[in-house]
Amino acid sequence: MAAASLGLVACDDGVEIVAQQAILEVDDQLDFGQVQIGTTTSERIFIKNSGDGVLRLNRPSRGNPWSDAYTFDIEEASLIVAPDATVAVDVVFSPVDEGEAIALLEIRPDDASLDPVTVTIRGEGVSTTLNANPENLSFGNVVVNTTKTLTIDLSNDSNLDATVQYLPDQNVKLCTSNQQDPATFCIRLRDRQITNGTFTLGAGESTVIEVQFTPVIPGTRERGNFSLRSCESSACETEIRLDGLGIESGFRCMPAELNFGQVNPGSCLTQTVSCENIANEQVTVVSWATVTNGGSVSSPDFEVEAPSVQVLNEGDSVDVDVTYCPETLGDDTGTLGIETDNQNPTLRNIFVPLVGTGGGPDIEVLPLQVNFGLVSTLAPARRSVLVTNVGFDALEISGITMDTQGTGAYSSPDAAAGVLQPGEAVTITVEFQPQVEGAVDSSMIIATNDADEPEVEVQLIGEGIMLPPCNFEVVPQSLSFGVIEATRSVQRAFEIRNVGVDQCLVTAVRMTPGSDAAFSLPDGDIMSELIDGGASTTITVQYSPTQSGTNTGGVEFSISSPSSPFNTVDLSGTGADSTLLIVPNEIDFGTIGFGCAARARIVTIYNTGATAATIDSIALSAPANPAFMITQLPAGLPGGQVTLAPGASTEFAVSFRAGQAESSYASAVEIGGSFNGQQVTYIVSLFGRAAKDATQIDEFEQLGTPKVDILFVIDNSCSMGQEQDSIAANFQAFIQFAQAQALDYQLGVTTADSDTDMGRLVHPTGPSALYGGPVQNKIVTPQTQPTPESVFVTNVSLGTGAPGSAADESGFESAFLALTAPNSIGHNAGFLRQDAVLSIIFVSDEPEQSQNTADFYINFFLSIKGFRNSNLFSASAIVGDNPGGCNGAGGSASAAPRYIEAANRTGGVFQSICTSDWSRALEDLSTAAFGFKSRFFLTNQPVISTIEIFIDGVSIPATSMGGTVNWSYDFATNSVNFSPFATPEPGASVRIEYTAECL
Repeated sequence: MAAASLGLVACDDGVEIVAQQAILEVDDQLDFGQVQIGTTTSERIFIKNSGDGVLRLNRPSRGNPWSDAYTFDIEEASLIVAPDATVAVDVVFSPVDEGEAIALLEIRPDDASLDPVTVTIRGEGVSTTLNANPENLSFGNVVVNTTKTLTIDLSNDSNLDATVQYLPDQNVKLCTSNQQDPATFCIRLRDRQITNGTFTLGAGESTVIEVQFTPVIPGTRERGNFSLRSCESSACETEIRLDGLGIESGFRCMPAELNFGQVNPGSCLTQTVSCENIANEQVTVVSWATVTNGGSVSSPDFEVEAPSVQVLNEGDSVDVDVTYCPETLGDDTGTLGIETDNQNPTLRNIFVPLVGTGGGPDIEVLPLQVNFGLVSTLAPARRSVLVTNVGFDALEISGITMDTQGTGAYSSPDAAAGVLQPGEAVTITVEFQPQVEGAVDSSMIIATNDADEPEVEVQLIGEGIMLPPCNFEVVPQSLSFGVIEATRSVQRAFEIRNVGVDQCLVTAVRMTPGSDAAFSLPDGDIMSELIDGGASTTITVQYSPTQSGTNTGGVEFSISSPSSPFNTVDLSGTGADSTLLIVPNEIDFGTIGFGCAARARIVTIYNTGATAATIDSIALSAPANPAFMITQLPAGLPGGQVTLAPGASTEFAVSFRAGQAESSYASAVEIGGSFNGQQVTYIVSLFGRAAKDATQIDEFEQLGTPKVDILFVIDNSCSMGQEQDSIAANFQAFIQFAQAQALDYQLGVTTADSDTDMGRLVHPTGPSALYGGPVQNKIVTPQTQPTPESVFVTNVSLGTGAPGSAADESGFESAFLALTAPNSIGHNAGFLRQDAVLSIIFVSDEPEQSQNTADFYINFFLSIKGFRNSNLFSASAIVGDNPGGCNGAGGSASAAPRYIEAANRTGGVFQSICTSDWSRALEDLSTAAFGFKSRFFLTNQPVISTIEIFIDGVSIPATSMGGTVNWSYDFATNSVNFSPFATPEPGASVRIEYTAECL
């Protein structure tokens, strides 16, 4: 409050006279606060005269500044305010813009003695803030002739009450209950009415606008809009936009067609049909299945998951998995039918066509995990990944992503896109070069056009280690396997010698890309091995030619030498149809103590040909390894020649003495000469190890391989009719063990008549029928039709028409001919599998009368799987008893000592052919024939008192606490023999530990 006054005081004759005075009082502030732009509001300034004199004022005037938003209504030139009276001045505020407006109004008395008063006027132009959420309202898909309602939240976010005007578009109306012509869109307020197109929304208040969409034309997208305005200014207007699509049905399945592309027979590919409720109506999926549509029956190669009732609200979906498993090559079609609860029959079912083709590419990647083990930071290591197209169409390798984790340690010099035709393969070399110590994990991804495996991931694992540079040598630098009969195997090894003082790390031993398949690493790709200074290790290579001819290859390894990180040992060998029989053709002296010598091993050379053979030399291969010595040579060598007549033999001896360091040793004996008019070189591989504790560990797995090849050699002389019938009648007792263990077996039958049938496998047309041309069922397998049992019974019923010569009972010779060329790669091809157990069962009521010695044949049979794999072979015999034969309910027979000797020496079983219980005899025979062992041959000669046996890691004493014998050692065969009740069960692991003899 401002005030101004004026007074006069005078004295006359002692009397005080006081003059009248005026006093101006007025507020110097006027605040309109917030005022909606486009509106007008008025306020008053009150001017009071609180004195007793008359107050005369000039007309109030605008000061500086003055906003045009203000006006006042004083027209007179001056104002007179009586004493103790008040007058008002009206000030009007009409904001047109948002923001604060300030003005000064001066009130000046006409009496110059009174001070003027300035009134400050303030006001703020504002627009009422309407907030609509959302401003764009999309209804999505709505089934025609149904209504979907959505809402808009509307709020007045200002401090002023708002009168809101509703301004509709022609496509939007107010919702009414009795509307005759409903609009596509209509609106209503949930808590108030719209009257004459307006409604009030107080300061800070909110409401809900309900918007309804009712489409009537399917496939048409409808649009509409309306505005809400709270003042005349455009700043006070909010526009709401609406859209929606009318559809006939809200249930949709994608994709419209399920195309599986090419899938290989035997493989399966699963794809998904996704069905969604995309509209406002609730949909119930009743069922789904492959159906007949348009007269087309769905292929049974399409399978659909079991249906279930699914209730779908808007936005809900259900996935239906369809699996395609073609059985044969060719195109397949089908239809997936999905039924809903739609009342319109034409819209109730959705049909999705199914298309697929049996065939196409099929990728096989081996291995799926590449483990480098330890690798020196000095030198990289390489391993191989083999990619094979095992399908029926070209495999397109579209890309190979190496080192997906970006470690920088993995690379490939030859990973590239390409095309593999069916049966083709490519080797991808993976290189690992660690930069620091520690584990480094990554992966490689191979992308192809294989439908069911478009990407194959190969895990890459390795660990870096820091080592000083290694000083080493490789002996020999190439391996020759000489001549070996096709379908047979031999192993040789080379040494990696650490000739320095620091450790050497050997890693990533692999066959070089392009090596002939006849060469392999029997111990797999050797991961990594540390070799101490002065010690050595050996790398074993196997040569298994499948046909005659020369083979070449190589073995590559990495070693911790920056100057020579990669090293290759060249390989060569020759497969031949027939060769000298050298047994054993590989000798493993096992593990012996430092400075100890092992027993000398005898090697026998047999001339299996029809003409004389000569032996010109028998010597250690160069460079000679001093750990091995030839201690006995045939007369005439060295310097001369040994001539072997057909069927004759000679022998030599090899010994081994260990050094003073823990090392592995390898060498070979080369035998040079001529056979069948050809100069040949044969190899006898030598292996040995030296260890301080000299503990030899031999490990076996009972029925470790599920594959077994069984050759029946059956006497077909005139006295064998009853025995052949007994085998046929009781064959089920024999085969039941294989069936129970789900073994992959092959059964072949030949006769003991080596002159007529010559070891050829018989078949249902008879043993001596025409052997040329296609022959069915000469090899009986679990898949043989109509049944394996019926075909075997036919094959084994040989008849008894063979003449009575000694050749009728030459079972050894028949087996020899069955398992050697030309039969092994001709008529009998496919019977002898390299990775299968081999069993021979001789059935005869006469003695064995083949031309060569029993030693020759037994050694030959053992050599088929290799003397290091003697547990993969056995010979069994159903023959006459020793020493005087037999005579019983099953018939009579002469003694057969050679057959029985073969069974005893190979871990087979002897059964009397005179038995009255053929069922029991064949049942007992079958376990041994199918690879179930009670005898395990040892690698080395043991100190008997040190033998320890573990079955599945549990120690098994030779004799139980009750005195029962669990196992015993047989010196003659150098084997451990289990008692029947203690024999390891199928699948059991057997570990035999012992100290080797030290001579």
